[in-house]
Amino acid sequence: MRQRFALVFGLLSLALPGQCIQLGGSGCPVSISPNCTSQPRIGRTLTVPCPACKIGEAGISVLGLCLTWPNWPTFYQPFSCQIGPCRLATSIVATFVPAAITVPIPNNTALIGQSVCLQCACVNQAKNCFDLQGALQVVIQSF
Repeated sequence: MRQRFALVFGLLSLALPGQCIQLGGSGCPVSISPNCTSQPRIGRTLTVPCPACKIGEAGISVLGLCLTWPNWPTFYQPFSCQIGPCRLATSIVATFVPAAITVPIPNNTALIGQSVCLQCACVNQAKNCFDLQGALQVVIQSF
C-alpha cells in the first residue's frame, strides 16, 4: 500500500511546475501537437503557437475544456481532409485566428491545478474540410 501511495504522490508532484501535456490519440492520424512556449503559471502569460498549416489552408486554434476519452467527437471525410479518424478532444469555448494563443493567466491561486485544453486545426476552404492537430492539456500551477 505504501508503494502505491508513494507512486501516486510522485506522479502528482510531477505536475507542480505547470504542464503542457499532449493528448495521445487526439487530432488526425498524421498530425502534430502544439507545444507551450511558456510555463502555464498564475500571474504569467501562456503562449501556445500552432504548427504551420499547408499552403492554402487557414489555421485556427480552439480553447476549451478537456473532453474525456472515449467521448471525443470523431470526424471522417468529407468533413476531415484525411481519411480519419480525426478526434476533437476540446470542447469549443473560444476560437482564435491566427492559430496561436497568448492568454494572460490571472494571479489567482484558485486557478492552481485547473486545466484547459487547446487544439489547432487547418481549414482547407477549397475542399471544405479540416485537419485537426493533436490536443494539448494545460495544467495551471503556482509561480
